[in-house]
Amino acid sequence: MRPAAATRKAQQERFDAFDVRSTGATEVHALLGQGEGVMLAGAHFGSFEAMRATAQGRGVRVAMLMYEDNARLINATLAAVAPNAQLHTIALGRAGAMLALRRWLDEGGLAGLLADRTLPGPPSATDRSRRLMLEFLGRPARFSDGPFRLAAMLRRPLYFMAGLYEGGNRYELRFELLADF
Repeated sequence: MRPAAATRKAQQERFDAFDVRSTGATEVHALLGQGEGVMLAGAHFGSFEAMRATAQGRGVRVAMLMYEDNARLINATLAAVAPNAQLHTIALGRAGAMLALRRWLDEGGLAGLLADRTLPGPPSATDRSRRLMLEFLGRPARFSDGPFRLAAMLRRPLYFMAGLYEGGNRYELRFELLADF
């Protein structure tokens, strides 16, 4: 390995170079310590990758639930940036996805999905989830009930998680229980 490549590789694996604080993670850690899997719902802000890297550094297994095309793009990007990162995705919309997710959770893993987007189409297009208009930060916003339905079917707690960048090398991971099924 060339010296520049070796330096870059060492930097990519230096989780200790980041100052990552957690708020509300005590319950999540307790469940994981008991071998219970936990579902996380995030959004397209902050850094889910900060949570994944921190969890990996602690030996926690993390899978992202996403549609296959998105999974392919994300995995290729993360593999280019951090080739030794342990990336795992569960492709939604495929046969066996629910069984794979149940197995992952039964084995004590974290499973996260970004839940701030809905599938295109009218609300009646599928019976699997509905889009609801709710007041959010003073304005109506559209939310899917899909993550709640998924957690209810699997009888798992669902936590909101956000990895907030605070500048420099600082992140704050925030966890908030949304529902416990």
